[in-house]
Amino acid sequence: MNEKKKRALEGIIKGESITSIAKEIGVNRSTIYHWLNNDPDFIATKEELENKLVDELYTISMLEVKDALLNSSNDYYKLQIFQSLAKIKHSDKIEITNKVMSLDDLLQEL
Repeated sequence: MNEKKKRALEGIIKGESITSIAKEIGVNRSTIYHWLNNDPDFIATKEELENKLVDELYTISMLEVKDALLNSSNDYYKLQIFQSLAKIKHSDKIEITNKVMSLDDLLQEL
């Protein structure tokens, strides 16, 4: 994957606008939209990065939940957390990793 595509993916994952990404890397916006819709490698890499980011956010969230459960003396608060977790447990299809990475680390994998 060339550097322009890597930078475009980085910007997309960080939530930058297509317009600003296109200006920065020196391509037309339509080029980035073409990559997003027609370039199998670009699409697959974007999905992989998004999935890794979701995994990382989920892991961090679960660490926060664990901390809240262990350190709270409020039983009602703990019950609310357990009820919320029970509601999402059945729809949870995320594979959890134990390694927590920063967004920059994920983008370095490009």
